[in-house]
Amino acid sequence: MNNKLFAFFLTIIAAAFLISQCAAAENGCDYRPGTTLRFRAGSDFIRDQFGRVAIMRGVNMPAAYRDPFPYGEADLDAIEPFGYNLIRLPMSWRSLEPEEGDFRHEKLDDYKNFIRMAHSRGYYVMPDVHQVQWCASGMIPDWMCKEKSGHGILVDAIKRETDRFWGSEELQSKFAGLWKTLASELKGTPGLFAYDVINEPFSYGALSYGNFEKCCLYPFYRVVVATIREIDPDTPVALEPPPVNVLLPAYTEKMPFDNLIWAPHSYYAHSYGEKGYSVDGKETPADARMKYRRFAKEAAGIEAPLLIGEFGMCGWQDYNFMPPWLEENMLMQERLFASSAVWDYGRSNYGWGILDDSGNPNPDKMPILHRPYPRYTAGAPERMQYNSTAKTFRYRYSADDKIRAPTEIYVPPELFGGSPQIAVESECGAEWDYSAERKTLIIPSDCSGVVDVAVTAAARMESD
Repeated sequence: MNNKLFAFFLTIIAAAFLISQCAAAENGCDYRPGTTLRFRAGSDFIRDQFGRVAIMRGVNMPAAYRDPFPYGEADLDAIEPFGYNLIRLPMSWRSLEPEEGDFRHEKLDDYKNFIRMAHSRGYYVMPDVHQVQWCASGMIPDWMCKEKSGHGILVDAIKRETDRFWGSEELQSKFAGLWKTLASELKGTPGLFAYDVINEPFSYGALSYGNFEKCCLYPFYRVVVATIREIDPDTPVALEPPPVNVLLPAYTEKMPFDNLIWAPHSYYAHSYGEKGYSVDGKETPADARMKYRRFAKEAAGIEAPLLIGEFGMCGWQDYNFMPPWLEENMLMQERLFASSAVWDYGRSNYGWGILDDSGNPNPDKMPILHRPYPRYTAGAPERMQYNSTAKTFRYRYSADDKIRAPTEIYVPPELFGGSPQIAVESECGAEWDYSAERKTLIIPSDCSGVVDVAVTAAARMESD
């Protein structure tokens, strides 16, 4: 055999070996900065196609169902100061299918175009079919409802309509058909993160532990997830408990699927009645800690990672328990490595919105919500905490050199006096690079063992 032919066969064998190694590692060999990420949920963490643990921080953008589509580049500019990488995008079934079988594909195009736009800015998007109190929400199509009612949890018509839906396989199959269309349209869209099946599924039976979930919710979830997986077997699917889970434990059971996310909402007790919004109970930071421990136990029950689909505060000028309660939410998300999306993107000095009336970051919420966090970790997270008073950030993870993509940590310099002091210690001498412009600390993945990251303000480091 001549040398050229031998070299040719050697090249083929080497390439085949490399491809087999990439396939075996299940983390790809094609990482480049700006690569579109694809996600998969394990029993513990959400990971990208390279095997990195993804922690998502984001915001709900709840007006997406309106016509004309309300969001664009200016809105992405408005949330950029928060450092988010996730958008939860509530969708209205009524706006998508106002007449049975007549889907508004132009509305679906609005959603897809926004997902692409958001992705070009570094965000990933989780659409959810949104409703609150079913037919009373105005987001369920008229052809699904026999009667409507006002926005109030104790209105009899809400009970009749929710009972009618949860008691009817025919109506539930129509909802599954909606997701068949959505998955068909959204599958493969760059920037798609996950599907959130339904917002706050509720029945009065949920007031009795396990009753609603066993009879109705989990059988419903099995049908809808199976429908989605027939079309799109790869995109994670998020499941929510009934909204009473903000106060009471949720029944969970192992599903016959993997690649699921547990997505409860974290709120203090509040309601909407004829007089509007009211706070029905105060919570302490200790209450928040207990709630999150319960969330983590429930996530383990369905063998899924934890993502807080909604949390937030409204009316804190009258309730001083709220800011420390919100801070504890963030601390527990860090402790549990949970992803989250705050409620919501809107303008209000003392309302739910993360912006003030002028469209700037709300000065009371920004110091709590805007924090450093490890977006993508080439290894297993072990410990994380940000002290918003002392302006110190600590993160420890066990690096895995089989993951061929870097750890990326969001470190905004403005939180550390404009010039963060960074120390990275590791068993393997890991190198690192920090870009103040990108607000990102990069630690290459060619390293195994424990890595400790510490970030402080310049003045504090000098005093130490």
